[in-house]
Amino acid sequence: MLRDLAETLEQATPRQTEEEDSDSDDDDIEGILRHQSETGQISLPALKAYIRSGLQSHGTDVRFNDRDSFGDGDQSPIHLDHQGKQFYRELFRTGGDIRQLAALGCEPLSPFAKMCVTGAVHAVREMLQQLDDPLGFAPTKLIQALEKRETSMRLSPLLMIVPMGKSLQLPKTSLAQKQRQVAEILLEYGARPDAKDVCGK
Repeated sequence: MLRDLAETLEQATPRQTEEEDSDSDDDDIEGILRHQSETGQISLPALKAYIRSGLQSHGTDVRFNDRDSFGDGDQSPIHLDHQGKQFYRELFRTGGDIRQLAALGCEPLSPFAKMCVTGAVHAVREMLQQLDDPLGFAPTKLIQALEKRETSMRLSPLLMIVPMGKSLQLPKTSLAQKQRQVAEILLEYGARPDAKDVCGK
């Protein structure tokens, strides 16, 4: 599965938006995000630090997010200037640090999130079956597995599959098909389809 992911990344190229704002004065963080999307040459720790700094400077309560490991985090309204809007647009466009995580074989992710992203269909279903309650009550461990937020974008396992297709041009491979199956399983067990990432406000 990890080999499939690595081969897919070798063939993948960053998606480009149809229209770029040529008049924007990108700050350093936006430049970093664009650079990592185009080259993938920045380290994961450096990118995470840049994203966190940018989120904080543009109005996101990152400490609240740190405490809310299984929820949407800070979704309070913020009023952005042009520079702030460009930061969030670029962050959403690139998928944050998802490319670096994938290039590292998803090792920084939790075991369950790694199963989901790498398309381990049977392992995902087996784990959720073990955590599920036959009486229909959603136990804490099941909810935590489905909703744990990871990456700088604060993605749940279900949301994590989305930027793979949004930020990278993935060829039609068995990996993409398996990721779709995983997404269906996650929804079947109660994953929130309306969960919001750090750009959701």
